Amino acid sequence: MSAERAYLSVVSWPAGWTPDACVEAVVGAAGIDPGQARLAVARGLPQVFQLIDASIAPDVVMMLQGEGVLALAPTESDIRAAPKPEGVKRFHLFEGGGSVAVEFWRADSEVFQTSDIRQLVRGTIKPSERRSAAALDDNPLDIEMTMAPLARRLHADLRPDAPVPTSIRSMVELLDLHLAGGRTLRVDADKMSFDVLGEARGASDRVNMGKLTTLLASLASDAPVDVGFERFGLRGGMVKPPGWSPRTLTFDFYSAWCLAVGRALGRL
Repeated sequence: MSAERAYLSVVSWPAGWTPDACVEAVVGAAGIDPGQARLAVARGLPQVFQLIDASIAPDVVMMLQGEGVLALAPTESDIRAAPKPEGVKRFHLFEGGGSVAVEFWRADSEVFQTSDIRQLVRGTIKPSERRSAAALDDNPLDIEMTMAPLARRLHADLRPDAPVPTSIRSMVELLDLHLAGGRTLRVDADKMSFDVLGEARGASDRVNMGKLTTLLASLASDAPVDVGFERFGLRGGMVKPPGWSPRTLTFDFYSAWCLAVGRALGRL
């Protein structure tokens, strides 16, 4: 058995498949518990169905693809290879919308072409009680979790000095822009000026993030917009991608997973 694990993921089912057919396919290919498979099918796609040994992942994926399922299995190394998100403070659009100046929190401003945007990943972390992962070591987080709502059961084997549970009092609005050349820009509504929206700026972070996502997507028309975070679930374990924080860990993982999926499909 390989120490490396892979996230068995399904992007699409063959046309006309019933939920029962979907469950039967993943159970047959990967030996997933039927009840857990049914829950994952019900959440929608794209979705991680199970952590499997990386050495057998190609065979499992091939079996599903042979039935017409668009499946793949990014590895833990793929997730760890994601670029660390670079925090954005402000955008400024140039006339015509082909270029955008980005003011960063921790680096000098730069100008990008909007055509460099290859994927937008949008998500909201909703208010929920959770435990801080800050005291965990570099091993994967052994958890059973559903990302929305954020119900998570951390593995009991925490170090004695692990932080006590904390509560998130408000929603966390996030948007990642995966760029050509292997960079990720992170828009965190709590740390973002939305003055690029001008008179269209709304009264809440959620509204403004939605408008910003729509604006950037309209300028990068070939870039897909992923909004699947709130229906995404993961059973098993989750590795920590570069730049993760206890506040945004679930989205950090999801965005890195989306990037790995896009790369595997040749979209990024």
